[in-house]
Amino acid sequence: MRRPGTMPLALLLAVVLGACDDGTAPDRQLTRAEAVALLASVVSASEAAGTSSLGAQGGEVSANPAADSPIDFSIDVESSHPCPVSGTVAFDYTLSGSWDAVTRAAGLALEGTQTHDDCAFVHEGVTITVDGDPALEFSAAAAAVNGHPTEPFTFEVAGALDWSTSDGRSGNCGITIDAVTDFEARTRTVAASVCGHTIEQTTSWT
Repeated sequence: MRRPGTMPLALLLAVVLGACDDGTAPDRQLTRAEAVALLASVVSASEAAGTSSLGAQGGEVSANPAADSPIDFSIDVESSHPCPVSGTVAFDYTLSGSWDAVTRAAGLALEGTQTHDDCAFVHEGVTITVDGDPALEFSAAAAAVNGHPTEPFTFEVAGALDWSTSDGRSGNCGITIDAVTDFEARTRTVAASVCGHTIEQTTSWT
């Protein structure tokens, strides 16, 4: 059985990276490339924490599924993970939804926060360190049958981070993302604001 909850987080990184393009910002702010790297770091951490935490607790969802199907479930997850250079990012979220073992259909919703504590990573030789202000709030939803999406995957995040760089810059970075991936229409739309950089894009595939 595919573990409920892994699909939203796995798709997260592709949504973010596919939405960004080149550009620059004022000298003392994060450049667009740095903002994209910051966003990718946030999303990558979410993906790693979510898959590992849900993998450890997946038995709570799938325990004896045939005995009572469909079932509703809710799992609270708290975890802390190291950042690429130093510091940590802590997660506190709830995964809830339903699972039908007969039809192999799942409906999933994830909601919670991630809090950065001196979380550092390197982009093009510059170390960027971020702290929660106080935390990023995020939510995601998806539905699938036999592992295939049956509804658009949605993801939202909102909040702010305090940041500093090894070349002497510092500031506060607001982040909002509203993304929808429609697998039937084969389109993805993203509206985002990251560190003052506005991103609006629609992509499609065949």
